[in-house]
Parts: sequence; structure tokens; C-alpha cells
Amino acid sequence: MNFISNPCTNPWWNMAMDEWLLQSGPSEPVFRLWRNEPSVIIGYNQVAEQEVNLEYLQQHGIKLARRVTGGGAVYHDLQNLNYSFAGPIGSFLAPEATVPAPTPGSAPPSGAAIFAQALRSLGLPAELSGRNDIFLEGRKISGYARSMWHNRELVHGTLMYDVDIETLTAALNVEGSSKLNLKGVGSVRSRVTNVRDYLPQFSSLDELQAALQQYLASVSPTFASVPAPAFGTPIPEPITVPAAGSPISEPITVPAAGSPISESLPASTGREYRLSPSDLAAIDSLCAEKFSIDGWILR
Repeated sequence: MNFISNPCTNPWWNMAMDEWLLQSGPSEPVFRLWRNEPSVIIGYNQVAEQEVNLEYLQQHGIKLARRVTGGGAVYHDLQNLNYSFAGPIGSFLAPEATVPAPTPGSAPPSGAAIFAQALRSLGLPAELSGRNDIFLEGRKISGYARSMWHNRELVHGTLMYDVDIETLTAALNVEGSSKLNLKGVGSVRSRVTNVRDYLPQFSSLDELQAALQQYLASVSPTFASVPAPAFGTPIPEPITVPAAGSPISEPITVPAAGSPISESLPASTGREYRLSPSDLAAIDSLCAEKFSIDGWILR
């Protein structure tokens, strides 16, 4: 599967990129792995004051963002890995799934199935739930959501590697809310878990991200026959980083090819979609004019 390298850790820019991928992205299926600096991401239809401890976020410099998909509020930090799949509807049937092509109006299996499959390939017995979650031994490690635009779809989600559970609890703990039942960190820990201790072969999230990147790039999803829109094609020139002030940060270090970890993984067959200057300008514009302003976030 083709991929986009994404070193940005600004949540507003990353939410803008997901909308761009959904509405204007490559015609072929593509994925990206990415992270956010400490932030809370609320669902499209949520009311921030009812879901988030806004005072705590302000006191601790935690950004608030709103995404283009539904679902609940989630906490991100740099020890949480996010994934996005985007392409024509029906692009992301897991290769192992024996599922017929969807009929018009039905919802095909999502890219979350492919991500869960990638986790299983690394030794995690990850299972999809019926509530848009991925579980490990009965506890949640990932949540995901899906959105459609004409005949395109976006599936994105999280993976808790070594997330700060205390901060997560405080950021989402709103007086009167039933979301966390106001039972504190212990209650949250009983229902969610980080995957770090389950993956001793990886010394860091950087290494895990590199392994998942390599696996997903090797996947050729079973494609349901839905016509693809004639959006842009991959640009061959190297990626152009926006001028100073852009939220793009330094690339994340990953293990070199030939390391013991990469040698045990399937060969990568996907190719990189290199964002053009016009792609980056469109995402920057969405970030500045929509995803970073209170009119969108607090609407």
C-alpha cells in the first residue's frame, strides 16, 4: 500500500491533513502513521465543554482539536501512535477477509481491520470490537472512526503505546460527565492499556512505528469494485517542507533497513506519495482557516 511520511506533531495540522486526504487525496489507497503533541481530539458532533476539562488543558498547555469523524474525545501524546487510511470507498478490505464487495449504501470493513492485522503480525492478539475499538486481553488499546466524502473514505485511529494515563484521565474528566465515571486513574487503567509491555522486542515507539510502517506498506488490500475519483497522482519530486512557522517538525528516527527488527518483517511494496507544494499549501490553508480556530473547535 502506498504511504505518506508525516513528521508533523501539531494536532490542528494533522486534522487538516485528514480532511485533505478524505476530500482531495491520492486516487490510490494510501496510509500514514503520525503522532500529536499533548492534545485532546473531540469528535465531529461533540460539545467540548461536556467532554473535556478545558481549564486543565489551558493550565497544562494541551491543545484542543476537532476531527472530521464522529465518536468520542481522545487524549493524544507523543507516546500514542495514530494511523489514517484514505482512498476510494471499499479500498481497505483486509487481505485475509473473505468478504464480498459491498452493495451500494453498505459499509465495507474498515482499515482498522488491516491495522489490527498488522498488530497481530507483531505478536499482539488484537481484536476488533463492535464499538469501533481494538482490544487486547479485554482492555482497549485503540479507538477508530470513519468518514465518507462522495465515493471516498477516511478511516483513522489510535494506538496507546505508553500514554500518560493520569493526564488522559484529568484531561477528559469533566464534573458530571459519565465518560470516566469520575473514578480516577484506577478506573481508567482497568479499561484501557498501553501496549509497550506486550512488545518487549521494541525498545521504543520509534521502532514499533517503523515495523508497522513496513508491514502496512507490504499489504495489498482486497479492493471492492467502487469507481475511484480522478483526483491527483503521486508527485515524483522530493517533499517540500513549508516555510518557517509551519507546524512540520523534524522527522522521527526509525531503525535502518537491515536491522534485526526490519529483517523479520515482510518486504515493503508500497511507494511513497510525496506531497507537492500545492498539497502542502492546501493543508496549511485548512489548518489556518478552519482546524486551528475556535469557530471550528468550540462550535
